[in-house]
Amino acid sequence: MNKKILIGILIIAIPIMLFARDVHYDRQHKIIIKQTIPVYSSLENMDQEVKPLFLINPDQTISVKRIRYGKSSMMIKIEDEKKNAGWILYGDEMLLIKPNDS
Repeated sequence: MNKKILIGILIIAIPIMLFARDVHYDRQHKIIIKQTIPVYSSLENMDQEVKPLFLINPDQTISVKRIRYGKSSMMIKIEDEKKNAGWILYGDEMLLIKPNDS
């Protein structure tokens, strides 16, 4: 009985720990914005011609919340200093600085 409980806890705990590690690694990235870019409410809205939630200017401070990879693109969930959050599509108008892998 105790083995079944332990196995059940491990089956639940391991994926949660891996997810938390991934989120922690994503949040250590830094972004330098070179020109104004649009921020969208969801990943789906990026492909359509939908009005962005807001724009990010080069002088704004933003933090990375999550990074998602598509077949040929990278989408980044960001949050600005006013706690506005949304998704941006990685491109030439920004520079992503990876954290040290130490």
